[in-house]
Amino acid sequence: MRGIKIHHTRLGKLMKQGRERRGLVLEEAAMLIGLTNGQYLWRCEKGEHGNFPARSVVRALELYGIAKADAITAICDDFKAATIEYLRKK
Repeated sequence: MRGIKIHHTRLGKLMKQGRERRGLVLEEAAMLIGLTNGQYLWRCEKGEHGNFPARSVVRALELYGIAKADAITAICDDFKAATIEYLRKK
């Protein structure tokens, strides 16, 4: 849907919790996931970066031990929240 900006805050929170549970700092986790730097990962965890590559999400889920079903739920919740916000403005 054109015009909807999705902030993946729920997915980001889930990933941050997984990273911290594994005892990884941002730079280390970013390297293991295959991202260029920890700042990029930090922005994704905060839901500020809507362009988080799917391949990196899958790597992060595996690294952090997060169930894919939990990630799908978070993504759907983020999409639902963005859609509701968009429709309220119309």
